[in-house]
Amino acid sequence: MNTHTAEKRYLSELTTALRLRKISGARIGEIVAEVEVHTAESGQSAQEAFGPAKEYARQFEPTAAEASGRRWSPAATLGVLTAALGGWLLAGGVTAGMRGEAELGIPGWWAALLGAVILLGTFCFVPIDAIIDPRRPNAQRYGRGWLVGMVAASAAVVVLLLVGLMWITG
Repeated sequence: MNTHTAEKRYLSELTTALRLRKISGARIGEIVAEVEVHTAESGQSAQEAFGPAKEYARQFEPTAAEASGRRWSPAATLGVLTAALGGWLLAGGVTAGMRGEAELGIPGWWAALLGAVILLGTFCFVPIDAIIDPRRPNAQRYGRGWLVGMVAASAAVVVLLLVGLMWITG
């Protein structure tokens, strides 16, 4: 395994270990940036400089705000229920549309489209704790834009495939 791959694996393991300790994304970004800067300046590997990633992560305790901020809330329950409804409508609409049937009394492709819209709307409100590199504060790795974009792209692909199949078999 080359050095670059070993460093990426170390940072990935460190990030996961810190997430499991309920450390915020902003703090994880700071810790990862410190590791990257130190290894670049010293020439040491992260493993040599800091030890195993899981053990290094153990020295970071969540702040009071971080520890108390991750509770299951009524909003989270509502989000899970609306995402389940959207997924059910999307999947049911696709299968009903392929058979030329209705789902909940509406044409299958409309049900699929409605499910995709509900899913997209639900994911627009999912709280995101993005890992932010303090050296590049505008370069969030996987923030809300990424999540919504991936959900929108996935839903668009499913709906387009359904429309294409209905047109071909039509």
